[in-house]
Amino acid sequence: TQEEQDELEEKQLEEVCEKWCGKAIRIFTIGSMLWGLLTSLSEWMFRPPVLLEPVKLVGRLPFVLTGGTEGIGAAAARQLALDGGRLIIGARNMTKGESFVEMLKRETANPNIEARYLDLSKLDTVVDFATSLQQSEGDGLSGLLNNAAAAFEGCEATIDGFELATQVNYLAPVLLSTLLLPLLEASGDARLVHVTCPAAASARVDLAQLEHMPLMIPDDFKCDGFTRYSSAKLMLNAFSATLSKRRTAAAMAYTSNVFDLGGSIDTPGEPSFRVVAVASRRGLGAIGPHVIIRKVLGYVLAPIFSPIGRFLSRKAMRTATEGGSGLVHL
Repeated sequence: TQEEQDELEEKQLEEVCEKWCGKAIRIFTIGSMLWGLLTSLSEWMFRPPVLLEPVKLVGRLPFVLTGGTEGIGAAAARQLALDGGRLIIGARNMTKGESFVEMLKRETANPNIEARYLDLSKLDTVVDFATSLQQSEGDGLSGLLNNAAAAFEGCEATIDGFELATQVNYLAPVLLSTLLLPLLEASGDARLVHVTCPAAASARVDLAQLEHMPLMIPDDFKCDGFTRYSSAKLMLNAFSATLSKRRTAAAMAYTSNVFDLGGSIDTPGEPSFRVVAVASRRGLGAIGPHVIIRKVLGYVLAPIFSPIGRFLSRKAMRTATEGGSGLVHL
């Protein structure tokens, strides 16, 4: 009968759907895993080398470096000191900063290194830091390396009323660069280098992030700290491009560039940065059979494969010394 024929066709359709849906789920699951593995492997295999040509900096005007006590900042500070440059490090923790400076002086036999207090989460310290440089370095500066950065899982307001990640990664470096621009121009051949991040490539500018935030954030306020971090880095890229564009033929006294390593760096802050980035991606709300299966497998197999994955990924990372060399090269 027609009814039996319809039932038979419906049953055949269900069998075909079950068969191909199962195959599609397996393809998506295996493909996702292989894509992640091959992406990391290709980034490591085909990453460009960091080249550093030794340059003697003895007698040059000083360089200013933020976040110079650990990670690629510390590696950059060590290389600048070895090249004989005069270096002023902006440090949030002065005890740590002064200890690092003393160690650098002993290692490099370069006495022209000092640390000054700078906390990017407090804009008044940025102004004080710039003022101290204006008073002591009237002849100018050879370069400003905006290296200090931080990513946070949540959002909180600074004492200045801005969101913390936005202020630390964008507002404070821009304020410092703007205040020091006359000193950089005075040298006649200065460099501004702003350290950015691959996350900026997938970010978007949201001007609402530049608005003031209440010190007491409501419980229902939705805010992703890593998204704010990524947007801040994108805006910092735009600021650097704007600085370069505003130069005139009569005032080519400085260059402004961003430094993107294009991959993970083996630094003390990398594990916490990875946790924040993963938490942000987890909140995207992706759903689907392959996502569910991948998450279930992840929870089941994580105790076995996570330590192996972390070990292999750390082996594939660039070293902090390599990152610092690239920063010094610019």
